[in-house]
Amino acid sequence: MNPYSIPPFVSAVAFGVLGVYVFLYKRNSSLNKSFAALCGLTFFWQFSWVVLFNVHHPDGARILVKVGWSGITFLPAVYYHFVLESMGVQSTYKRQLKWIYAIGFIFLGLLWSTKNFINGFNEFSWGLYPKAALPIHPLYLIYLGVVYLLGVQKLITFFRGGGVTPARRVQAKYILISLVMYGFAGSDFAINYGVPFYPLKL
Repeated sequence: MNPYSIPPFVSAVAFGVLGVYVFLYKRNSSLNKSFAALCGLTFFWQFSWVVLFNVHHPDGARILVKVGWSGITFLPAVYYHFVLESMGVQSTYKRQLKWIYAIGFIFLGLLWSTKNFINGFNEFSWGLYPKAALPIHPLYLIYLGVVYLLGVQKLITFFRGGGVTPARRVQAKYILISLVMYGFAGSDFAINYGVPFYPLKL
């Protein structure tokens, strides 16, 4: 086993266990379900790279990069869904959320139908990593960035708003902090463009 695959393995297991625990704790809660879905996608993404780091056949690697990215395409939508659920306003932005999910499905279709999104992989000393392609990958990054900032903006507005109980305000504060920290995972996208640094997982 490639030792460089251990950090993403630990990250995958941590998110997987957390997602299952939260889901089982209150199965009927839409908030818990959306959080578990976010953890599940992160598990899928990280575990795909665990396998990728240990694959040496080019054909297998080309498939794996697309399998892993199949989960990544929906991270913005599931993240935003969780943010809306955490504030209890999912129904207010139902149409907007549907559009965001629809765009995720469009990117998923483009991922498997063209080489202009993810085209093979880059080779590094520590393993293989998906290779970004023009023009679709930059468009996905714009989509991701807009949805991410939209979620952060809504949380800040909620945090500062009146009529919010102290407990809900503290909850919003910690969700905001955790999502900002989660956003640092975006540094991985630089590796898609061939920047040679190891994607250390926290």
